[in-house]
Amino acid sequence: MKPRVRLGLPKKLSIEDFTQLKLIGRGGFGRVLLVRKKDNQQIYAMKVLKKRFIVAQNQVTHTTTERNVMVKLEHPFLTKLHFAFQDEKNLYFVMDFIMGVNFSIICGGKRNFLRKGLNFILLRLFLLFLIYMSGVLCIGI
Repeated sequence: MKPRVRLGLPKKLSIEDFTQLKLIGRGGFGRVLLVRKKDNQQIYAMKVLKKRFIVAQNQVTHTTTERNVMVKLEHPFLTKLHFAFQDEKNLYFVMDFIMGVNFSIICGGKRNFLRKGLNFILLRLFLLFLIYMSGVLCIGI
């Protein structure tokens, strides 16, 4: 039997479509890699989330919302989600790579944490405002 050809539909992506260049960071549910897409040589950041940890920590809704917000929003202050796919073990979010510094490095010590932490909180409030203004989030009273 011949394999079916998917006419008019884009090829499903997999981890095999990317070359892993470097580990950028680690988190509670996975890691972030610097990757190169093999077909166009573009550089991206790839967030790799372990499904079992997301389920175990009851973060399925949070992770789904993160993906949906990243798909719907386009703003110069937000990284663009280019691709999202999954395999048996992981979820993959492929987004713009923006050269920067890890928040924990920025905070430095306890003295800097309050000032830097406050800036971080204000930035998150600003992003929440952008999400609200885009119509993705509704706040009811």
